[in-house]
Amino acid sequence: MVSPDWDIDDDGQVVGRALAFTGKVVAARFEETMARAGGSLPTWMVLLTLDRAGPVSQRELARRIHVEDATVTYHVDRLESAGLVSRTRDPADRRVWRVELTPDGTETFTRMKQAALRFETALRRGLGRDELAQFFTTLERLNANAEAFVPGTVPPDGSGRSE
Repeated sequence: MVSPDWDIDDDGQVVGRALAFTGKVVAARFEETMARAGGSLPTWMVLLTLDRAGPVSQRELARRIHVEDATVTYHVDRLESAGLVSRTRDPADRRVWRVELTPDGTETFTRMKQAALRFETALRRGLGRDELAQFFTTLERLNANAEAFVPGTVPPDGSGRSE
């Protein structure tokens, strides 16, 4: 059995648990923020990507927002029906659909962006530049450690913890 250099009973602080619970709260509040601005998290992800990248293929859109092609098709269908995006065939390759914002999509994106910026400002309240830099560095390390972890294995150093 692996013996970590800490114990859950020591201080009650478990990184994974704290991160998961905080993530749930942040995600729920962000979803509520987007809903009050007239959208949703998927709407935000699509509109933000199109605002930044301009017209892109559906496949590229799926890649950029980290979803399957079928999932992005569902979202694009819904947003097209709402008049927020339009789809046209790529003149260079008629098999490819290109997606872009409509004027209504740009207006909706602007409203959602203002709400997202208010939310981000609230999240950053009381945190200095150095704290935020350390926070993002720590998140990157946690993400890398989580991606590298294979359930049921022991870390190479045998300690039960990642370096």
